[in-house]
Amino acid sequence: MKHFICGCAVVLLAACQADPEKRVAVETSAAGYEFAHLPIFEKDVTDVTLQIAWPTDFAWRSDVNPFVPYVASQAILSEGAAGLNAQELMEAFNDKNAFGRLHIQTDHVIGELSFPIEHLDFVQSVAKEVLVDPKYTENWLERVKDQVGSNNRNAAKKEQWNLWSAVRIAVLGDSPLYNALTLPEPDLASEVGREDVLDWHKTYLTKAPVAISIAGRISAEEAGDLIDGLLVDLPDAPDLQSTDTEVNFAPLNVYFEWPDAEKTQVGMLSALPALTERKDHLDLIALNTLSRAQGPMMEAIRTELRAAYGVFAGAQNYHRDGRFAYIYAEVEGDKLAQSIDVMRSTYEDFRTAETIEAVSEVSSDIAARVKERSEFVDVAAQTMLQSMLDGFDPNRVETLADEFAGATEAAVREQLQTGFAAGDDLIVIAIGPDRSAWPGACVITSLEEVLSCPR
Repeated sequence: MKHFICGCAVVLLAACQADPEKRVAVETSAAGYEFAHLPIFEKDVTDVTLQIAWPTDFAWRSDVNPFVPYVASQAILSEGAAGLNAQELMEAFNDKNAFGRLHIQTDHVIGELSFPIEHLDFVQSVAKEVLVDPKYTENWLERVKDQVGSNNRNAAKKEQWNLWSAVRIAVLGDSPLYNALTLPEPDLASEVGREDVLDWHKTYLTKAPVAISIAGRISAEEAGDLIDGLLVDLPDAPDLQSTDTEVNFAPLNVYFEWPDAEKTQVGMLSALPALTERKDHLDLIALNTLSRAQGPMMEAIRTELRAAYGVFAGAQNYHRDGRFAYIYAEVEGDKLAQSIDVMRSTYEDFRTAETIEAVSEVSSDIAARVKERSEFVDVAAQTMLQSMLDGFDPNRVETLADEFAGATEAAVREQLQTGFAAGDDLIVIAIGPDRSAWPGACVITSLEEVLSCPR
């Protein structure tokens, strides 16, 4: 599920203990760029990670090829720079333990650089060159287009990919955003032209990012100079179109008939409250408690019904404002209807329970994982950046573990009862080989048919 890439899932990744030598500060570079800075000068820390977020409306545009950002992001470092050809540049980055890439999200392009501080000058010179003067030569673009198209065609053959694609079109409709996330026409990759890529680059990689974070063995002055060097010569940012999105989480029961399916899979969705309510950690505690190995969903679907070996649940979003909870399981095909009934009723019983066991245990476990990752500079930079994009203060990286550890059962129960959809109001989509496996469901054989199913 590559589309489940942004937003609340990152909150499980990191936190950092505040101390006199390691504290988040919002600094301003000489050129006027604000950035969140977490200096880490501990003995064994030599690395630095910089993340820059640029706004994009590309996924909302109907006049573009949705493959362009994916081709551009993979081609940008594949041609060489700083007097080195592609192979030499790759070897130089590997030898220096350095790393750079662009992450394509629906509402932001995230640029990332990670490197040992001793190689700051080299990494900055390479990154500046590929940002200010990208090559995107035809031969490299052809290679990248072939790879991107092939990867997408292979993904489209898999049942799980089609299950979540059906969920996406149910929520987003046949919209540009759906097309950007699903890429339903793999052959469009071959139609990406060099001018398309160059236009995307100059439109979205500009001197006006919306958030910047940097963590590791680097001073505020060095960080500011690095940021200024990368950004000041980039083009001005154009006006972008609105990225307001209509989503539809109305109840839906769909069976996607896939004759060659080797297994039957089920996905369930509920809309979640906006991040502005500042309760996303409660969502994650609730979903982890529901789906853990000793939790109620596993007990019902695996131990009692003996219809599945595993259940997974989490919180994600297709764009910054559209959050949802999901539950996923592979089930025995001849027990599909029973499995859905049991999963739905177990979810609803959990959602409305007067007491919930194991909240303290689950929240403590998550807090421990958060603390365990706190020493990784790349995770710290990512968490600060995503916190800012989500409307939080970047210093949430210092308090996140405490948020999880301090969550109460009462708070989790209230969030479940007020923020999660009722069991009968879920979107439920299954995929498998037998159209008779779920009586009463709307049976489809292609993704677009979801739009004709009654709701």
